[in-house]
Order: sequence, then structure tokens, then C-alpha cells
Amino acid sequence: MDAHRHHAFLSYAWADDQPFDAVGRPLERCDGGHRSGWVSTFHDRLRKHLGRAIGRVEEGERIWIDYERLRGSDPLYASIAGELAASALLVPILSRGWFASRWCREEFAAFVAGHDRADLRLFPVWMEPVNREAIDTEGGRAIWDRLRQAPDGRIGYPFWYLDEAKRPRTLWFPLMDPTERRYGDTQQDLARDMAAQLQSLRQPVAGMSEAREESPAAAPQTEGAPVPQPIPGEHLVMVNGGRHDAEVVQSVADTLASRHGLGYVIPLQAQRPVADGLKPSELRRDLRANLKLATAVLTVFRSGPVDQVQEQLRECLQAATRRPDRPPRLDLCHDGVQPLTFRPQCLHVHRVSADCGSDCANDCAAAFAAALHDEAAR
Repeated sequence: MDAHRHHAFLSYAWADDQPFDAVGRPLERCDGGHRSGWVSTFHDRLRKHLGRAIGRVEEGERIWIDYERLRGSDPLYASIAGELAASALLVPILSRGWFASRWCREEFAAFVAGHDRADLRLFPVWMEPVNREAIDTEGGRAIWDRLRQAPDGRIGYPFWYLDEAKRPRTLWFPLMDPTERRYGDTQQDLARDMAAQLQSLRQPVAGMSEAREESPAAAPQTEGAPVPQPIPGEHLVMVNGGRHDAEVVQSVADTLASRHGLGYVIPLQAQRPVADGLKPSELRRDLRANLKLATAVLTVFRSGPVDQVQEQLRECLQAATRRPDRPPRLDLCHDGVQPLTFRPQCLHVHRVSADCGSDCANDCAAAFAAALHDEAAR
């Protein structure tokens, strides 16, 4: 079951919530006495729409937003990390400022690393159109790619339009315009879709173990629960493997998070029985979306099947060629006796004894983490 303290975490850039004074009177105030810039006005109305969509007014209050500037000097401040872990959905308010913000990018990476079925939990709000070419960081471009290639085809909720001169304008900016219906209609659609996804996430995935559901990296249940964090250098590890190795893949990923402090994401094709109900094209699209975000890839190979693992390695190689300036590190933990006929030169292989039993996950994760840290130190 999916249980979180907050229904959603609202991620935004400070620049997008600057208030514009109305003529002759102060702006309306939202929660905590915060003056109403575009983002806080959006939050105030979204929580009302969400409460109505769920059917209980109080449920709309469960959207978390940082009005107190809790971000600190660490890569991701502990208080923010805890709120991300406690949120079922992420609603990023996307703009040029959001993609330029290191904090916003780290919030996104931590949320994706800390939640299962992460792509289904993303509800991007486009405050303005953002061209990929205008994003000056690789991490920002990887996020843009992921958001524009969501598995369900949903690319987000536009809160902008083109004026008569074909220039983009943000709805209700700089001041509120209640006569503009597109704002309210789009926000109502967003709230309804969020409510439907929250209901869907509450349904258990058939065959999922209780240990999997209670994993801190998948669905933190309590306040202050740890969320997997990327190591310095903004590493996010994609842990992958064949369909017969889904259990050991999850075990390795959990060990990377709990013992080595690494952020991770598992593509759908390595999650059984989730993968069994999806088309090959959907699995391939999800794999490629994760490859664009990941800075390192760890493939776990025990039972395979071999052809599936080798196809994954080929996809990883293709991803590396598309990112020549910063290709993802490719590692393979091999704890079985089956040979691989396809072994690219750039592949780092960590052999683990075939009879190591339950310790295989620990040995595999330790070997990979040590190599990754050594590379970062160099």
C-alpha cells in the first residue's frame, strides 16, 4: 500500500513566487501569511481543487511547499529530504528559473531515487515554455527529457498561452485574472488526475512483498525516514537486471541506499510483476528515460535471461554515445555461472561467488560502491 504523510511536494524556484503589488491594496495572503506570488496563489487554489476532487476538504491541505526557505548549504538539506520522502507525488513548477536552480534539480533527483514507480508520480506544471537548448546544465536537460517522455504520454499541464504576436504569456501573471477560465480548468484537470493517481497508488501491486513496500527507498512511512541521496557529483544509479533477477536487483538497490548512501532508480523492466503487464515498447521507453537521468548503471546478472541482459547492455552503450561529454559509468555484478557473449570494453565487471546466498547483494553493492567512490575521488 502507498501511504505518505503528504499527497504532494510542490517544487519551485524562488524567482517564480515574487509578489507583484496590486494597485492601492496589499495582496491576498495564503497559508502562513505568505504574500501571494504566482506559485503561492497556485498552491492556494490547487489545494482547494484537490480537496474537492478527493471529496474531503482537509485532504487538500496535504500539499507540502517550502515557504520558510529551509534549504541549507548541504547537497540536499535534511528537512527537505524528509518532506520529499513523505510525499506521494511531485508537482514541479517548471520555468527557466526551475531548471537553472540546483535545489530544484536535486529535489527532483531525490524524489525519483526515493520512490517506486516514480514516473507515475510526476505531475509537471509548465509555468512557461522552456526550450531544451536554453537549459545550460546536463542534469537539467536530462530532467527535461524525462518529463517530455513520460510513460503514459502525459507531458504536463501548461499554464501559458501564445498572445497575438505569438509570444508566450503565463496565465494569471503578474496579477490574478478570474475571467481567464483556462487557468481554473487546467488546475481542475491537474487536481482530478492527482486524485486518481493517489487512489491508484493505494492499490497494492500483486505479488509485492511487505518488505518491498516498507523499504525506506520506496515508500517512507514515518516522519524523518531516510531517503536515498546521491553521492557528491550528483550520481544517480540505475540498477537493472533480467526479469528472473528482479528480487536480487531490489536487494542490491536497497543495500546501495541503506549502506552506501547512493540514490537509485529501478526501471520497470526489472520490477516484477509490474513488467509482466506492460508492452515491450513501454518497457524500452521507460528504460531509455531512466538512462538519460542516470550517471551510473549497475546491471545485476544471476539468472538473466542472458539475451535480456545483453540487450540492456546494448541500450546502455547507445545511451553513452548520446552523452559523449559525460557518459554513464557501466558496471555489471555477475554472481552466476552463465557467461555473457557480449561484453563491451567499457563495462566494469564485479564477480561475486555463485554460492554467496543472501550475501550476494551486499558483496555486489559493496564492490560497485567502492569503485564508484574511487572514480569520484580521482
